[in-house]
Parts: sequence; structure tokens; C-alpha cells
Amino acid sequence: MRCSKVVNVRFLLITILNFTFCTFDSSFTQYGPGKPSIHDLRISSNCPFNLPVSLYPTTSKFSQIIEREGYTSGYSNFYKTSLWVCEEITKEELMGDAKRKDRFLSEPNVLPGNRAELSDYKSSGYDRGHLAAADNYKNDQRLNDETFFLSNISPQIHIFNAGIWKRLEQQIRDWVKLHGKIYVITGPLYLERGQEALGSLSRLKFIGKNKVAVPSHFYKILVKDEKDISVLAFVIRHEASSSKVQLYTFLTSVDWIEEHSEINFLPALPVTEEYLESRVGEFW
Repeated sequence: MRCSKVVNVRFLLITILNFTFCTFDSSFTQYGPGKPSIHDLRISSNCPFNLPVSLYPTTSKFSQIIEREGYTSGYSNFYKTSLWVCEEITKEELMGDAKRKDRFLSEPNVLPGNRAELSDYKSSGYDRGHLAAADNYKNDQRLNDETFFLSNISPQIHIFNAGIWKRLEQQIRDWVKLHGKIYVITGPLYLERGQEALGSLSRLKFIGKNKVAVPSHFYKILVKDEKDISVLAFVIRHEASSSKVQLYTFLTSVDWIEEHSEINFLPALPVTEEYLESRVGEFW
């Protein structure tokens, strides 16, 4: 998204704030004077077009960055989930025998009261739906296990989770096998039913004692950076939709998702490539 000078200043300020209040794990180390840290390498790997940033910092419900080797996420204390999760998926990561243990855990980098707990999902009628999918990390058991932190989870209707969402995840893995590497940004949207506008907080549905917000839609933004940059964006309404619906019917533009999420997802996208955000891409 092209930014004015004012938005650029906002972006600079919020980027500084993001890095000031980031949450990192204990593996943060500096290789030496002037050398990149593990944190820097992970961020650049998962978010090569820079960290997504709020378009309107004063009203943003973004709370902190959670950084792991497999993915980087922008967490919201209000919604009790991540508003975006960035990951680099490679062909090599899809090849291995890591097992899905389904051992869900509350997010250790977020204080109790600001995070979802296992009890919030119990008897809620919703699945614990992944943002960064576990099957994207078959070559490393630790990375696979780390997708089960509840900061990487949102409430999903079972038919949605096991149907159209699972199909989209598998389609992305098929593209990774074909192209070698794809950058993916995934997250929830909270829009009013039947309206293409930002949802009223009074209409949000919550589950559990900690009030985990139930999304109205989910999105995925895909960036393929080979000889030329190519972008695809999907938005799927969170409902018991048929898994037989063709995935291309959910294509939209990055600009549409940015407008409705109030997030700039690719702030460092080259100016010459910004037109890619405004158009609906063609299926790869």
C-alpha cells in the first residue's frame, strides 16, 4: 500500500514501538559487533517485506510481536489471538516425519488475562484452528509443536476448519512444492455479518472466560518472489461452507484486506510492485 509522508512517519514510529515492546524467546543471541542476531534473521526470513504495521496506530488493537523460528506474529490482547502470522514456507520444511501431537498450550509470552486458555475452547463448539499450519513444518518436530501455542490459534467452526480452510492450506503446500518457497501471511477478520465494513465491537462473539473473539472471516496473503514478485490474497467467510467450492472464488486484493483489517501487510514492497496489492491475482 502506497503511504503518504504522514503515514510513513506513523509507520516509522509504530515500527520503533513494535521493536521496543517485542516479545522474544530465550534464544536471542548476538553473533558479534555489527552482526545480525537470531531475532533479526528470523524476522527477515518470516517477514521479508518488513513487519506488518497498523495503518492507524492510535486505534490499533495490536499489542505485541511474538517471534519464533517458524513464524512471527502480531498478537492482540483484546482478541486473544494474533491479527497476523508471517511465515516462510519452503519445500524442505514440508519433507520430514515430524508428528502432529495436538498438544495445545497457552502462550507463555503473554500474561494470563490477556491470552486464551485451553478452558476457553472446552465445550465452546469451536475447533482450535491454526493460522500457521502444523503441516507446514514436517522436517522439524519443535517447529511443528510450536504451531500449537494458542496465540497461533483462532476459534473455527469444525466444518470450516476441516473443509475449505484445510483445502486452502494444502493448496498452498502444493504451490510450495512446485515453486520452492512462498511467504504467507494469515489472520482473522472481524466484520459485521453481511457488511463489507469494519465490525462493531458490540456485535462480536466471544468464547470462554477470557473472551476469545470469534472471527467473521479469515484471510491468507501469499507472496511468490522468484524472477518476478507475484501476489495472491484470499478471504473466506467463517461459516459452514461447502468444501467443494472452488478456491479461486475466494480471491481478492491485498488492498481489500488492508482496508478491512487496518493493517499494512507489505510495507517494504518495492514501489514498482505496489500495483500488485490493488488487483485480484490469477490462480498459480
